[in-house]
Amino acid sequence: MVLSTFAFWLSHVVASAFYPAAGPLPRVSGAPVQQGVARELFGHVTDFTGAPLAGATVAVEEDRKSSVITNSVGKFLLVSPQRQPQLRISSAGYYDTLVAVTTLNTSIEVQLRPIDRYKRKLKKQYKAANKAWKN
Repeated sequence: MVLSTFAFWLSHVVASAFYPAAGPLPRVSGAPVQQGVARELFGHVTDFTGAPLAGATVAVEEDRKSSVITNSVGKFLLVSPQRQPQLRISSAGYYDTLVAVTTLNTSIEVQLRPIDRYKRKLKKQYKAANKAWKN
């Protein structure tokens, strides 16, 4: 039942993306409807030079289950149950960033700050591990 409901919902979402006249998703019997609770948050994550960051994690701070990973051009789309969530954006080699979302229907632009000498530390750890492995 759950899988068929999800498949129906997914097909309707895809259809409505290509055919806007498809209308809203009908209510499935037994499923409670909460108006205006979930929000779609979208945006773009870049590094300090403005290059897109693929694979960065974007999560709602209050609800870690609500998280996504940015695509190849640094964009994300996240559904949040909170009305004014705080987003935690993280990526390897960059400091975590907290962003408070207060406005509706605006793109969230986030620029992550790199950790100094991150690659140098990784290289040092790799050499130590490689040396230990060979012994």
